[in-house]
Amino acid sequence: MEKIKFNIEDLNIFYGRTRVIRNLTFQIEQNEIFTIIGPANSGKSSFLYTLNRLNDLNSGFKKTGLLSMNQVDIYTGMDVETL
Repeated sequence: MEKIKFNIEDLNIFYGRTRVIRNLTFQIEQNEIFTIIGPANSGKSSFLYTLNRLNDLNSGFKKTGLLSMNQVDIYTGMDVETL
């Protein structure tokens, strides 16, 4: 059974020309407790909005890299309702 639930590879997040997350890579395993902490304006909300695709509503948003859940790319292989 596959233990990796989320796989993030070389993720970059942009709002317009401003890059707010640079080259983020890590994995979250099934049943793992995962937290995100950091100072204000460090990209925490941007990452979470990208993970649940709320950034789809922002016209200035652009991402590069891979975000997958259960080995399926959440941007190309999954619709928002399924996510």
